[in-house]
Amino acid sequence: MQQEEGRVSSSVTRYVPTHHPLPAIHSPPRPNLPACPHSTGTGLRSIKRLIALALAVLANQVALADAAAATFRVAPASVELEGTFARAQLLATSLEADGGSTDRSADLTRQAVYASSNPQVVTVSDAGALLAVGNGQAVVSVTAGGEAIEVPVVVSGVEERPSIGFVSHVLPVLKLFGYPATFAI
Repeated sequence: MQQEEGRVSSSVTRYVPTHHPLPAIHSPPRPNLPACPHSTGTGLRSIKRLIALALAVLANQVALADAAAATFRVAPASVELEGTFARAQLLATSLEADGGSTDRSADLTRQAVYASSNPQVVTVSDAGALLAVGNGQAVVSVTAGGEAIEVPVVVSGVEERPSIGFVSHVLPVLKLFGYPATFAI
């Protein structure tokens, strides 16, 4: 039993083509397809040029981002902490070309380096969180992109031996986790 473009095996009823219906990968392009005007002759050379161009653009964007991050601002500009365990968060953002910042300005809070001039008054975490430790004044230095900004901090109302009560300190935390507001005390 024979067919025009293939043969059928007598024991198995499957079609086996005598030639491959698709052109080989190394065959030249079909004459009815237009050639790409940007082609350099080989696809590999075009891909290498495209990758080199993409890397150059990426390097330029990184350089521009570093230049934009060279000037920044810190909010709030000064901090007053009142009471034991008082906290505040410093936010560092890059400035735009016009000297302002928008909601799309780069957030530098995690990249900035923080230092307190008096850790007995206020401590500062690596993420810019301030914690009142004792009464007094201190200056927190925020450094980013080689520039430093100083933020004055005034702390008052810190008790030397704070009292921690169940109702005023523990119960509010339990409420956050969904425990009932009333307990039998």
